[in-house]
Amino acid sequence: MTKTKAFLQKHRWSLTGALLGALVFLVLYGVRVLDPVCVDWILNNPSPDPSQHYLGWVFYRRSGWHLPYLGANYSAIYPYRTSILYTDSIPLLAVVCKLLGGVLPARFQYLGLWGLFCYAMQGGLAQALIARIGGVRPQDTAKNRASVLGAGVLVLFPALNIRMFAHTALAANWLVLLALWVWLCAEQSENRPSTGKLCLWWGVLGLLCAGIHLYYLPMVGMVLVATCVQRGLEKRGPAAVVLPIVSFCAVALAELFVLGAFAANFAGYSNGYLSGADLANLFVPGLGASWEQEVYAGLGTTAAIVLALAGLLVQRKKAAEFFRRHTHIVVAAVVLLVLDAVASMGNTITFGGRTLFTVPIPPGQVRRGRHRRLQHAGRQRQRREGARAGRHAAGRGGLRAGAAVLERCRGRCAAGCLRRRPGLWPAYRAYQALHHLPRCRLLRGHHPTDRPGLGAAGCQRAVQPPGLCQLRL
Repeated sequence: MTKTKAFLQKHRWSLTGALLGALVFLVLYGVRVLDPVCVDWILNNPSPDPSQHYLGWVFYRRSGWHLPYLGANYSAIYPYRTSILYTDSIPLLAVVCKLLGGVLPARFQYLGLWGLFCYAMQGGLAQALIARIGGVRPQDTAKNRASVLGAGVLVLFPALNIRMFAHTALAANWLVLLALWVWLCAEQSENRPSTGKLCLWWGVLGLLCAGIHLYYLPMVGMVLVATCVQRGLEKRGPAAVVLPIVSFCAVALAELFVLGAFAANFAGYSNGYLSGADLANLFVPGLGASWEQEVYAGLGTTAAIVLALAGLLVQRKKAAEFFRRHTHIVVAAVVLLVLDAVASMGNTITFGGRTLFTVPIPPGQVRRGRHRRLQHAGRQRQRREGARAGRHAAGRGGLRAGAAVLERCRGRCAAGCLRRRPGLWPAYRAYQALHHLPRCRLLRGHHPTDRPGLGAAGCQRAVQPPGLCQLRL
């Protein structure tokens, strides 16, 4: 009891930030999404992605265990083998819940609880990070209250709200905050941890990133590079610089192997794009080429940046003294910002919708898709796999579920799926009409009515689905 009270007293402000994040989640999404047996809000979501996440978990749960691939899914696209990784079903949670499958209800979803956890972690880590940067002590009540308010700004971060129940696994922005917190705690504390302990911390981060979503591996990896740049500038030796990177990469690769990331026995393809973020979009909303490229930082973040720049101008002497005393960490932070900018902007630099310049890429590189695979490695298999999962979901669970999953697999894969399963066409067309989605050019000519020699009666026969056995979703 005494240890618990001491822990709560020591971390009371971070817990306050976590409570703020949880309250914001409940205000935005309500309590209904927290019901683990309630799935209709997932299957009826305007975005088709939550349906893919949930159906991936459903099929994975009903798939048997086959060592050494704990994340292998043998039932989603039977007879092919895939991985829970490629349906964005948060593999770590999926594996744990599958182990507990005997005590869980037949219909179970963890996306709502995951969202609550993400918001709480975002608030708690944001407060801890702000307090760490500001050198705020636990007894400084006024400053800690201000840090909680700052955490509220990061909880309301637009990218978090946009991704929450669209690309649910990508709501784990707290992983980046955790990486920054590990960096600052390790490099600014008086009793700096040993290289072995630091390798353990970064190994855990590699485990979390690979087990939540592949996109976080480069995001957190860039923070690790900044950490190692600082350690190199401080001349701590080759081992202190290289071993944390080796630990991070080795743990992540081992986990990906166990999850079956390299064991899928069907071919995939990449349809990523090279266009990146608009520089002006950081401070002006609505300039992104698509909602996935929207990088608006929010009004609170913009105001914080303006106030910080004003503070640097007013306190120029103190700022100069700070930079002199922390040269190494400032240089590492600049390296991190440059890496982030290169990763987010792509090869075409735009500002306010206008192209400033384009970095040419050799035609052979574009033809082979190497840069596309670099930026969108996590989607190389998703669309083809989603098409198979959509067809299989329609065959076992219902046409509406299949159409929802299939919508995100637009193009050649969807066309091939619909040719093999013409009974999906009415549900797919109805789904597109309901959500005002444009018809894909590649799907023209694949509808039964577009085939020569097939009249209305033939079309009616073609779209009649066979007898369906129901799967409890």
